[in-house]
Amino acid sequence: MERVIKGQINSDVIILGSSIGARGILAEQIEDQSNFSAFNLVYPGSNIKFHEFVLSTYLSVNKKKQ
Repeated sequence: MERVIKGQINSDVIILGSSIGARGILAEQIEDQSNFSAFNLVYPGSNIKFHEFVLSTYLSVNKKKQ
């Protein structure tokens, strides 16, 4: 979360969610099978309000890729 707040991620694809994403979605696999950078921002046990906070924070401080 610290990297999100500091604007240090700037990935093409971000993964948000709770436990399902923590177990079954690998950012590295997405990167290997596509031409996109990916970052997994999944937090087990989190809820939709937290996901909205993570997304809005990410969008406000991370730069859009050109």
